[in-house]
Amino acid sequence: MEQPGTKVLLGGVIVALMIACGPTHAQTIWSHATDGAWSDAAAWTAGVPDFNSVLITNTAAAYTVRVDSGVAGSFSDLSIANAGVNTSRLEIAGGSLLGSNGVISVNAGGEVVLKSGGTFAYGTATARASDFATVAGTLRIEDGFFQIGTPGEKPAIETRRLSLPPGGLLEMTNGTASFYSANVGGLNVNGGTFYMSGGSMTLVNTNETMDGSYSSLRVYNGGTVRLEGSAKLVTSNAFYLDSAAGTTSRLEMVGAEASFVFNSITKGGRPALNASGYTALDVHAGQVLIGTNTDYTEANFYPNAAGGTVAVNVWGGYVTFKQIVMARDKSAGMAQVNVFGGRFALPGSGTISVGRDAFKAGVIAQVNVAGGVFDMTDTSKNWSNGGAPALAVGWNYNGGTRMPWGEINLSGGVISNAGACVLGQNKATRGDLLQTGGTFIQGCGNENLGTNVANGTFVFGFSGGQGNVIVSNGVFASARSVYVGGVNALARWGMTKIYASTAYGDTSVAPGGLGTFTVAGGSVVISNTVVDKPAILHVGDYGTGTVWIAASGSLYAQQIELHATADGIQNSTLQFKFGPQGIGSVSCGNLAIAGGSKLIVDASAYEGAGSAFLLIAYDTKNGDFAPADVTITGAHPWELKTTATGLLLRRNTGTLILLN
Repeated sequence: MEQPGTKVLLGGVIVALMIACGPTHAQTIWSHATDGAWSDAAAWTAGVPDFNSVLITNTAAAYTVRVDSGVAGSFSDLSIANAGVNTSRLEIAGGSLLGSNGVISVNAGGEVVLKSGGTFAYGTATARASDFATVAGTLRIEDGFFQIGTPGEKPAIETRRLSLPPGGLLEMTNGTASFYSANVGGLNVNGGTFYMSGGSMTLVNTNETMDGSYSSLRVYNGGTVRLEGSAKLVTSNAFYLDSAAGTTSRLEMVGAEASFVFNSITKGGRPALNASGYTALDVHAGQVLIGTNTDYTEANFYPNAAGGTVAVNVWGGYVTFKQIVMARDKSAGMAQVNVFGGRFALPGSGTISVGRDAFKAGVIAQVNVAGGVFDMTDTSKNWSNGGAPALAVGWNYNGGTRMPWGEINLSGGVISNAGACVLGQNKATRGDLLQTGGTFIQGCGNENLGTNVANGTFVFGFSGGQGNVIVSNGVFASARSVYVGGVNALARWGMTKIYASTAYGDTSVAPGGLGTFTVAGGSVVISNTVVDKPAILHVGDYGTGTVWIAASGSLYAQQIELHATADGIQNSTLQFKFGPQGIGSVSCGNLAIAGGSKLIVDASAYEGAGSAFLLIAYDTKNGDFAPADVTITGAHPWELKTTATGLLLRRNTGTLILLN
């Protein structure tokens, strides 16, 4: 039985649609495979389209349907296709086409071209649960104005606006394009290709109340986006790069004047780079700006399978991220930032976590710098109680079965960090810095801070974590204190928590940090030129710390403090391992040796004839190594000699007695 008022309500809806879209008509089909004008009624089976379904699919030959200057065409559904080598081409050259409440399908053999003075717009206020437009053929924006969606609309179930499946091609050389979406997707490059060499495109997610995972750009399943020339692409709220197993999805920047900009509408958007195959953001030139100084944009790198790799590769240009979290909650694959040239930066108060809360029993995240600059010199990065250091390599909030392991490899170029750096933060974590060249600069810009402030410091193994640094070439310089083997954060900085939220259980700062600092070559300088604010090398401050000096290289610190306590909370070892020709050098202003600190010298590889070596040069010294805490091995008998300015290893030649 018909409910009262039903007919009135439906009638109102129909009237509204007719007002919005014009009168409804039967499907009209381009009737012959020859060139012609959209406005030619005789060329259509049911007259000129007027907000009705349009088919341009005659396969007898190649042909072009033109929307000429002064023509204002309209449609609901639009389908274009052809067969073989033939192309059905819709060319909007000076006129306009408006579509509404339907689906656009540019199929194989179909081509839509927008030229100067033309307008191609497709928008609706009606929610749909499928693609509004699919381009399996070619959509070329040479100039003019292109728009999909309408500003401000927020349908709850609309899932995407334009999709490029495998074989689909979107090209833009000039003009202006805008996409408006309100749920997952605005432009979906789903295995297809998007080339942009000029013009500007803006992708807007208008649903500000939804989670940042609702994206306005998604590149996945082998899709490619390439920005050349002066192309300008702006996206908002979230963007996704993703790859299925065995595929490569790529966003490429190759134009010197090209730019890719992400602005979060909600100031909390979360761009995501996911990979079961290979997912890459490749930057050869131009600019990539992801997030701003005033938002909370957090980019997540998610390797989702053993063969999955997420990589940001920078050869040139300028790349910025506000914040990066690498491999959170993942158990396989690899997340990488690779800098070969150009400049990669995290401006403002942004941070990067190189391996966080992951389960993999091995390295799962890397920063690899072979050239260019990895720039974290903004001094607004603040490390305080319960917060994050600027650069965290291997970070775990609450332990458990998680074992995140992150790594920095520096072979050339520069890594420059103003904020705090932690290798191995919290139990079951590990962070490594392996330097074979280049320059690592720590604490720059924070030289005026006191020793009671954590900003700019470098910690190897924090709160039960493990941190290791091996310098075999290049320059390592820190203007702030370095802690090898934990730091008593409560006593030094008033810090009690690794993370403020109780959702992660007990995140209290704990002892048990494990740190090693190996100088196998190159130069290490830990020094601050600001008066009364020395840069100190602490060994074993809240755990077990070891400093290794190998056959070459040099280490200088304003102060070296070797910590040790009877309860084992503080343990320090200074270890020298000779090469065939000798040993590297260590020098400092003041050397402080706590009782129980250990000295190990291995001279067994030495092949020379030298009889004495200066192990440590100092201006002043407090404390001594107890004989029981000194171990010396080698082919010759050696002994330790302490002077006013240094600690010597001297060959013991015995006592010569002269008889008359």
